[in-house]
Amino acid sequence: MKMAYERINIQLAVKLDGRGKLPIELRQKPTQDELTAIANMTYAQIVLVMIRKLKNFSEKINKGKDNEEMTVIARRHTCNHDVSPSTPCVEEEI
Repeated sequence: MKMAYERINIQLAVKLDGRGKLPIELRQKPTQDELTAIANMTYAQIVLVMIRKLKNFSEKINKGKDNEEMTVIARRHTCNHDVSPSTPCVEEEI
């Protein structure tokens, strides 16, 4: 049976604080409103929300230098060509 695929590519670099910990915003517990929203989401939706949140705190390694690394990449690729060869794949930023 032929099926479509969804591939998620993530490369994120989150700068740690002076004590070697993630930013405080990423270590806090969700608010009641956030928990209510999460309760109404699918697992896939929750993953995408968390990737977007991490991406907001990510930055390029060695930004502005000759050895700058693009470490803020989060893409979602939906591949349909196995199901329907005439249907193109779709790639979008997360």
